[in-house]
Amino acid sequence: MDIRIPVGTIFTVYGVLLILYGLISSDVEARHLLFGVQVNIVAGIGMLVFGVSFLYLARRGGPTVRRSSASPEGRAMEAREKRTGVEH
Repeated sequence: MDIRIPVGTIFTVYGVLLILYGLISSDVEARHLLFGVQVNIVAGIGMLVFGVSFLYLARRGGPTVRRSSASPEGRAMEAREKRTGVEH
């Protein structure tokens, strides 16, 4: 399983939850604002963008595990294992 999928999912869910909490929260003190916007909304948007980008890269990217025969080093290792009888 690609690690980008659970990480992207967690950040996306937490981002949405933070945005929703920031929108419904009635606590709007000066210490909870960043550039006039609640910190929860700003952090939620950042987490949402990060999570969605991870999910996009997981879907768009190729497999993270390559077959050993895909590289010269892998083919050499397979040949060495076959000669020594280590191969399964």
